[in-house]
Amino acid sequence: MDRKDKIRDAITRTFSKGSEVSTREIIDTVQRHYPEIPEGSILPSDFCDNHKNKDPFSGQHHIFNKVSRGLYQVL
Repeated sequence: MDRKDKIRDAITRTFSKGSEVSTREIIDTVQRHYPEIPEGSILPSDFCDNHKNKDPFSGQHHIFNKVSRGLYQVL
């Protein structure tokens, strides 16, 4: 399982669809399930359907919608 799949797995196992979660909650959840993923590599904005950043990986794997800075809704 690669990093993106581990992040998706941790989020879908922990939060229900439509839940609003903070960046800190996302990071803590992923690290609780997959401690080998470094905190600095868990960037929720890379997994948004409605938001992209400069990283070419951004926006390819939709787990969240960005609600506001640091707040995301689980898809």
